[in-house]
Amino acid sequence: MDSAYIEENNYIFTIWDQCHRDNPEFIEVKKNLEFEKRENLIRNVVNKSVGIIVESEISKKKLAKRYGADLNRIYSVPCQPSSFIDKYKNISSDEIDGIKKKLKINKPFIFYPAQLWSHKNHIFILKALNILINEKKIDLDFYFCGKNKGNLENIISFSKKYSLEKNIKYLDFVDDKTMVALYKSSIALVMPTYFGAENMPPLDAFKLSCPVCYTLFDKDNELLKNSIWPIDLLEPNSLVNSITDILKNENLKNEKILNGQVYLKENNEDKSWKKIKQIFDNYKVIKDTWKI
Repeated sequence: MDSAYIEENNYIFTIWDQCHRDNPEFIEVKKNLEFEKRENLIRNVVNKSVGIIVESEISKKKLAKRYGADLNRIYSVPCQPSSFIDKYKNISSDEIDGIKKKLKINKPFIFYPAQLWSHKNHIFILKALNILINEKKIDLDFYFCGKNKGNLENIISFSKKYSLEKNIKYLDFVDDKTMVALYKSSIALVMPTYFGAENMPPLDAFKLSCPVCYTLFDKDNELLKNSIWPIDLLEPNSLVNSITDILKNENLKNEKILNGQVYLKENNEDKSWKKIKQIFDNYKVIKDTWKI
């Protein structure tokens, strides 16, 4: 049942993102009245909720501004790395080599695990690769995986436009062990998504000591604490420079990897649960005023 029509029971509501407002241009937030569905849902529930959970301080500020939500009822609870990471994080080098051999990986590569929506912005990576491979003559491949949500044909078309067909490797869906092996053996996770502010792949990469090139959602660089190479979505050279930096500057690479691991410690699961518990504790004080 839609939360907007709950009359007596109180509830906590999670808003994963407000990306239909950040980027209403994308077909995936326009088709089948998706924009209106999201907008109506948020407007109807946000001020009825006991507490609202968002993934970042950026989203908290946007929610309060856009929908008039009380800041005291909005709780920023950062995402955590994927649960499968712990299961395979100690994968052996021999196992990684076996997976690379199976996938015919024989040169340096960058990696992007994401469903093939247009907002995931694979095209940006191809524009940067055109510069890296065809102009700067840096020999590397681009491996990406995820279910095709209608944008694979466009990605292939752009790869042909830039004569990158041999460098583009689409893996479709991969299992968790293969995913970990790809993180661990890639030059970097590259995620130039338009939708955020926080996503799970950078956190997975942090945990697996994989360098991260990620959209700069936070101009003050507070979100991921100097642990990413920031991507300017209007400038493919920002990714070109980042990849070049990762390949040449070992000290900076190690520093950012360490910063990513520090970020995970500072925003661990225990701290997240404490924030969620605070919502229930605050509610209990009010709930004690009436009979069950």
